[in-house]
Amino acid sequence: MTTSLENRENATAGQAEKQKDFSGRIRIIREKVQEYCRITFNELHIAGAQETEELLRGVDRITLDEKDVAGWELYIRTTMKDQIQSARKLKTNLEEMLAKAQQDGLLSQDSAEKWMQHFQDPSANYKRKEYFVTTEIPRRMENWRKTKEERESLLQKPAFALLSSEEIPKLSVFKDNDAFAKLSYKDKKDLVAMVSAAMLARNKFGNDLYHKAKSKLDSAVTKGILSPRKVGIWMERVFQTRKDKKTMQNFVTGTGKNSLTDLIGSWAKITGRFNKVHEQLQSKEGIARGFKRITLDQFLDMHYAQRVSYVNEAERVLGTAGNIKDENPLILEIRHYLDIGDWKGADDALAEANKESLSQVDRDRLFSMRQYLAQHRTDGGPKRVPSSSAEADAAWMEIQLVLQSELDPALRALVKRLLLKGNFAINALRWTVYNYIWCHKNGFVNQEDSFEHIENNIEATQERWEENGDAGRNDVMLHQAYKRDEQKMLQGRKGDKAWIQYVNLTNENVMAGVADFYSKHHDPKVLYWTTFMGCRGTEPLDEGWHQRQLDALNKIRSATRTIESSGGKYTAMGVKTPEAVTA
Repeated sequence: MTTSLENRENATAGQAEKQKDFSGRIRIIREKVQEYCRITFNELHIAGAQETEELLRGVDRITLDEKDVAGWELYIRTTMKDQIQSARKLKTNLEEMLAKAQQDGLLSQDSAEKWMQHFQDPSANYKRKEYFVTTEIPRRMENWRKTKEERESLLQKPAFALLSSEEIPKLSVFKDNDAFAKLSYKDKKDLVAMVSAAMLARNKFGNDLYHKAKSKLDSAVTKGILSPRKVGIWMERVFQTRKDKKTMQNFVTGTGKNSLTDLIGSWAKITGRFNKVHEQLQSKEGIARGFKRITLDQFLDMHYAQRVSYVNEAERVLGTAGNIKDENPLILEIRHYLDIGDWKGADDALAEANKESLSQVDRDRLFSMRQYLAQHRTDGGPKRVPSSSAEADAAWMEIQLVLQSELDPALRALVKRLLLKGNFAINALRWTVYNYIWCHKNGFVNQEDSFEHIENNIEATQERWEENGDAGRNDVMLHQAYKRDEQKMLQGRKGDKAWIQYVNLTNENVMAGVADFYSKHHDPKVLYWTTFMGCRGTEPLDEGWHQRQLDALNKIRSATRTIESSGGKYTAMGVKTPEAVTA
């Protein structure tokens, strides 16, 4: 008969054997992950430094838990194996495209090497490099090829031989294959346009009008109201669209409406408004939260209609930025979509706004936002075709992939819980993560201050614990720059000042509290001022980490939108069909 002592000894031996088995499995997992990082980061240069560091840090924290260990083993057998194959293919594809571009005279060797260095930049993560290889470089190659063909066509025309360096200062560069190949795409495009304009002017209008037009445009560049890379483009536009010499004479030398002088005057006015807005955006602390600030060079690179829409919206944003208590929540939500570049979200919200009874002021705001969306969206415009069940299933699979391979493992439980709540909860988390990135870029948070605030909150937690107070909040660390009651934000405060929510990702109680916060429907004014800052214990995570989580959340948000537009609902096991949802 087995004694209780023997039972205890057997249990102890069994536990030791189980722990030994766990240790062996964990050792293999760590070896596999380290090899994966060596290949993707050191050999192929396709993984980013931060994501590699986080992966190694994550594998160091594996617990003696079957679920945790089995999850890593599945990740190694599936996702990690696929990513190594994908990484090798991407690197090979890029090398082949750049070699082909050199062979075809689209790029110089120096330029090709610079593009490869850009690809190998350790600050960029895998997904950004994947987009670079699969989308950006092919699109650029198409542009390079088109510009090369336009140049070759101009070189063959008899009128080209008549051009001089007086008309085209960079004529020698245009003639030299190697020198032209070394130019940036924008410089190539502008130089081709300048040569085309000079030939059009010689054929139809004479050099005098050409030089007068160029002088005015050069002067606009000097005054800082025209990009130097747009002089040739505008010259070509001027000489392509006027049919006779008299019309051209009036346009170039006249000063009335629709003349070149009038056109340049319009550029001067909109640039003047931009400079004023830019100064306000730079000087007023906390103003225009979330709004993307751009440089003068970026502004001048825009088309005129884009510049107008940018300035109009910036001015309207500035008008309400200091105090949003009276702002229409729907307008605040649309503003967020525009700030983050969620064009589909903005489009849907604007469509909903059309159904609302709004004041004239709000209708003017919506008009400005529609203009901004029309001029700046990059997704090709709205597609209002309802999602099919097949697309919803594909979106569900996309979410699983992002959860496993792109999102920080410490956020998975949180995001899975929010997915069950719906798209609004994912958007709430995404909004506040974006707020951190904006705050960091614009100088409103930094690592030194973050350490100080975290330490202060930990001390406050210890004091509460010693006084038998609420110790459960210890690392849902809320710091409010204006020293108001930190509890109010968790209750859904509709305030007008910024909160930084320091979230310790390593504390399960903390993450449960955070999940509760994002699971509730909040007034957009709360989300507008809430900033999510991830931490590991007392270590604040940097902007790069937050950007990678934002990229992942953007994909999850898009996928959940597809699921919900099909009438389905996300569940852990798959998409619940519309019939099941309503049953």
